[in-house]
Amino acid sequence: MSFSTVVTRPGHFQKNLFFRICLCTCLLVTACGTEPSPSTPARAGLAAYAAAITQVAQPTPTVNPKLPWLVNPLFQLINTPFTSEMSSDGFTWSQAYPIQVDRYNNIFVLAQQNNSGDHKFIFSNDAGKSWAENSLEEKYMTRGSAAYDSRNDKIHVLWNAAMPNDGIIYRRYDIKRNKSNEILSITPDARINLQLDFQTGGTMLYEHPVLLWLGDKESGKDGRLVAVWSAHNDAAPVTNEIRVSQRLLSNSAEDGRANAWRAFMSDSSPPVATGAISPTAVDNLPQVAYSPIFASTKAGIPYSSALVKTSGKHARDVYFFYSNGTTTWEWRRAGWNSQTNDWSNGLTPPDVISKISRSGTDSGYTLKQQLGSKPVEDIRNDRVFFGFATWKDNTQGDTWSHVFVDASDNLSEVADVYSAGKIHSYAPTGDITFDQVSGKLVTLYLKTDKAGIYAQLYDGKLPVGPESLVFNSEEGDIPLLWQGGRYEVNNQAKLLVLFRSITRPYHGYFGTIDLLRPAR
Repeated sequence: MSFSTVVTRPGHFQKNLFFRICLCTCLLVTACGTEPSPSTPARAGLAAYAAAITQVAQPTPTVNPKLPWLVNPLFQLINTPFTSEMSSDGFTWSQAYPIQVDRYNNIFVLAQQNNSGDHKFIFSNDAGKSWAENSLEEKYMTRGSAAYDSRNDKIHVLWNAAMPNDGIIYRRYDIKRNKSNEILSITPDARINLQLDFQTGGTMLYEHPVLLWLGDKESGKDGRLVAVWSAHNDAAPVTNEIRVSQRLLSNSAEDGRANAWRAFMSDSSPPVATGAISPTAVDNLPQVAYSPIFASTKAGIPYSSALVKTSGKHARDVYFFYSNGTTTWEWRRAGWNSQTNDWSNGLTPPDVISKISRSGTDSGYTLKQQLGSKPVEDIRNDRVFFGFATWKDNTQGDTWSHVFVDASDNLSEVADVYSAGKIHSYAPTGDITFDQVSGKLVTLYLKTDKAGIYAQLYDGKLPVGPESLVFNSEEGDIPLLWQGGRYEVNNQAKLLVLFRSITRPYHGYFGTIDLLRPAR
């Protein structure tokens, strides 16, 4: 079979008109952007437009030398075939860690094309100044979460397939390089094509895959994968789980066998679910051992984010932030057990961060429960941050906010970064990263009514200096920040930013913002 075929069952995917109609319907339903579709301009017009705004330098704000500061925002169209006509979820959301940097400082991301719904890797070997598009097309997927293996120089991806019969799929990729270690191409490891989960009963929906690669000493010579995804069974009674599985990698074909994967909280064999939560969707167990860290019988599917803490009091613990499917944002922590080499050392009770509709009558963006950020770690102060969207009240409307959890599991007050005021005209999207040098949280967020993309530094809950307008040459959406914080280019620290335009044909932008070093 060709690698782009999702599963090993013969004849499942036939390229016929019926499937294409189903795929298009699925992509429209799951898309974050739900605005009406304007007519598509001629491609010649897009090319002329791209040439006109390839480099977009924004005004540099006045710098206070006593503070770290965001200056010199510079953005350009990525301008590859896939990124010149993207889907509404052309770059997957923050929780999937969409911006990846390899050990040679090359950058790669996954991009989804509008017409086909197919994905390709795109990559830059010059800090984002120019981009190339990989030839491999991954078909029939809605989104994927990539994790870079810096030890073996490989890419792991946890895919969410377009059809529930194909479910959640793990694949691995090799990177071909030149003598300067630049990326030439990304090719599939044909030995690895594992369905972790798929519909075997009921009516399933899968969402929000998150894949984490760990390279610490407890993860062995080839590292470890932690896979997180949401499963919803719509057959009565409705059931939901956030499912987590792990694999101590061998860098061999064994990594692609279902019975080689372990449950997150125990060394059980599939398909047994283990952990502190009793499984609810027992009529549709996954193909790998797993642990449910959240379960409910609510109407909506949960959406999750995850982080492995690297230092401090709860080093190696996994922090989960998620919407519960209907009404609230919550978080909990799974404790690392060094004796059993898993996370069976306790799961904290769910702690409510905020109601999704905090007050009043919500008439804003209807899919705010999808818009949680990746978590980021503040090493200096031993805390973890998370960004999310809510309806604050009938006056403030859709609001982008963040919180942090400290070393004692205390949850901070909600810090509201931006409120749209009454009805939001588009999705309240944003992202966060943390600068370990200055000890500041960086927030990036979309303002409504063509106001642009803004950035703001925070010291815990408090803002540092005025907000900075970083892009308003056209309307953008789903602004994304690299989770690594500072990216060094010629001894200048920069933030890496990725987003797409807000009107069709959606096209991708990449940019940098200079991050000044704090005064000594």
